[in-house]
Amino acid sequence: MMHQGTVLNNRFQIEELVGSGGMSLIYKGNDLLKNRTVAIKMLREQFTSDPMFIMRFRREGQAVAGLSHPNIVKIYSVCQDEDVYYLVLELIDGSDLKQILQNRARPFEPTYFSAQSILRASTEDFLFARSILSTLFA
Repeated sequence: MMHQGTVLNNRFQIEELVGSGGMSLIYKGNDLLKNRTVAIKMLREQFTSDPMFIMRFRREGQAVAGLSHPNIVKIYSVCQDEDVYYLVLELIDGSDLKQILQNRARPFEPTYFSAQSILRASTEDFLFARSILSTLFA
């Protein structure tokens, strides 16, 4: 876990932990060069010695960094500072997906939700999603 005030690559300063996932921790931070608030998604320390996890983490960042869509967070940079691997992303204010799902009055029904999503998706959206998944899990 990073401490408040830690600076990565003489550029990105850690402010506070704002979230976590299975592979990573998410921090609110500052880009000292561009003077903007960012999110810093950092690979958990227990995975930094595993080349497969590092490769997957970098591939995720590179795949999403090449995308431009209003519903996809912008990735500004895929970085490494010694044995710290991290992505610098656009910081979005609001609830994360975990909080939204926990606060729902009725849980999602996976079959209904998937069918509903597929029916609503245009061909372009479907192909776009398929290309992302094939890039991430290739």
